[in-house]
Amino acid sequence: MRGDYEITLNKTEKSINKLQALYAEAQDLVQALEVSVALGEFESFKTGMSAIEAQVPGLMDELNEVIKESKDLYDKKIGAI
Repeated sequence: MRGDYEITLNKTEKSINKLQALYAEAQDLVQALEVSVALGEFESFKTGMSAIEAQVPGLMDELNEVIKESKDLYDKKIGAI
């Protein structure tokens, strides 16, 4: 049981790190948008936005799986009490 919990914690940490990286990428994209507006060039912004959008479904799937695993482990632990 403890090993399963450690595995789930590691998966959670990886997912959170990916989410933080995606957030940083989005922040960079906002800065790029500001430059794009100033220069009148939007193609690089659209490309960056598409890249972020493409990552979101997989990341959400990972987070949902980790949440499910955490809930299952919690239910098993509570059921054992």
